[in-house]
Amino acid sequence: MTLPDNLPKILGRMLARLRSRALWIAIGYAVFATLWIFFSDSALALLVDDPAELVRWSVAKGVAFVLVTSGLLLLLMRHAFGAMEAGYGFLEAQQQEIRRLNRLYSALSHINQAIVRESTREALFHRICAVLVEQGGFRLAWVGWHNAATHQLEPIAFAGDSDNYIKNIQVYGDDRPLGRGPTGCAVRSGQPYVCNDTAADPATAPWREQFARRGLRASVALPVRHQGEIVGVLSVYADEPDVFH
Repeated sequence: MTLPDNLPKILGRMLARLRSRALWIAIGYAVFATLWIFFSDSALALLVDDPAELVRWSVAKGVAFVLVTSGLLLLLMRHAFGAMEAGYGFLEAQQQEIRRLNRLYSALSHINQAIVRESTREALFHRICAVLVEQGGFRLAWVGWHNAATHQLEPIAFAGDSDNYIKNIQVYGDDRPLGRGPTGCAVRSGQPYVCNDTAADPATAPWREQFARRGLRASVALPVRHQGEIVGVLSVYADEPDVFH
């Protein structure tokens, strides 16, 4: 997957709109210029009898025409270029989404391979975290295993942790303050917790400074089940907001 199926249609519509705007600008300019020349010359002929004076007024009229049409063309061109910039911005957003989806498809393919090849749970989790960072393009991924006695989510696999943040993290699955974050909420609710802005989500308050320091702008926490029981959480972090849909 490299381009959306409807991209040619999108480009075609954009080019058609730009051509239509250019045509209307040219028509409008021609109509305005014709009317200006006709009516201004007729008015001068009626108001000025002296040929020398008529020449001076004709020059002034020409300068006024240039100033007025230059102003109109400036407004029209700014409008047209604004539409072009908006179109390019839309295409760039589409391209970014395509690149994100390509990374996700690549990660999914590698994870499916890991499920088949890895023989132990720990090896599988380590491989999944590595794939999410290396192929998926995420900043950080880790698996926390729920300790039923202490309720702590103990890191058993991770990738992208360059400064041992995950090794020293304290996250819990119960309702204590350090258990009310995205990961703890995923344990208690049994549902994925999506945080698309770590700087604004109240659940990330205890870790917000650490997230900001490491450029972690969004996260998702996915419960891990074994025989119907939630035994851990896979947490994934991105370096830009609004990534997880």
